[in-house]
Amino acid sequence: MYPRNFKLIWPSSLEEALEAVEAGAVPLAGGQSLIPMMKLRLIAPESVVYLGAIRDLDYIKELNDKFAIGALTTHSRIASELREGSPLISKAASEIGDVQVRNMGTIGGSVAHADPAADYPAALIALGAVIRAVSKNGIREIPAERFFTGPYQTALDHGELVMEVVVPKTACSVGYAKFTRIATDFAIAAVAVRLSAHDGVVEDISIGISGVFAHPIRARWIEDALIGKKLADEVLSRAINAEVVHEVISDPRASKEFRLKAFRAMARRAILEAYENSKV
Repeated sequence: MYPRNFKLIWPSSLEEALEAVEAGAVPLAGGQSLIPMMKLRLIAPESVVYLGAIRDLDYIKELNDKFAIGALTTHSRIASELREGSPLISKAASEIGDVQVRNMGTIGGSVAHADPAADYPAALIALGAVIRAVSKNGIREIPAERFFTGPYQTALDHGELVMEVVVPKTACSVGYAKFTRIATDFAIAAVAVRLSAHDGVVEDISIGISGVFAHPIRARWIEDALIGKKLADEVLSRAINAEVVHEVISDPRASKEFRLKAFRAMARRAILEAYENSKV
């Protein structure tokens, strides 16, 4: 199926793109989410503004203890260039789709699309990342934990675009685990962990989850059960098997019961990976 007819806007600057978005144009970056939806006619925008024309948004900049990642930076570049500096976001990027998708898809497009089962959100939440949004009114910073508000819904206001994503240089240990039906699929459950420990005792931990709930969240109930403790099997089992405080989703890819089991298995795997890395 082909998309319905639409007007394609090719901006020469970010300002022109913002004007188009303000007027109702739908932004297009790598096209890995928007184009399939248009072909299926799930959406039929009258006009589309091609952000790929604005190469100024394709960058990875080192800022003291952080990295600023431009919205048009591809998954492949993030996976390759941040493997040492911020390995959790690099790992999440490397898990997205296949090579073709990673070469075309962008972090800004993925984050703005806000698929509940995407890879980036769990990692961004665990890292305490910040999404910087730009509009004609200026730049606004939105913590990743508050950015994803519902299925395919974000905290972006009308007329705003994702300009860049700011992630910390990882001084802590990290872990990432993802359960899918096939290797290139979206997550049935994905868990990202950032952890610091001293003498085997968890001093700080942040856990992001994708694919399990209506939107990506931070698993504070698990974090609270682990801080100040050594990760004995009994302690970890009690934490990850505790009653879940959010409604687990059910869809054609996985039932609620199966998804909950997958989530708990991935949580154990990601937490243990981060914990073992803390001993190195």
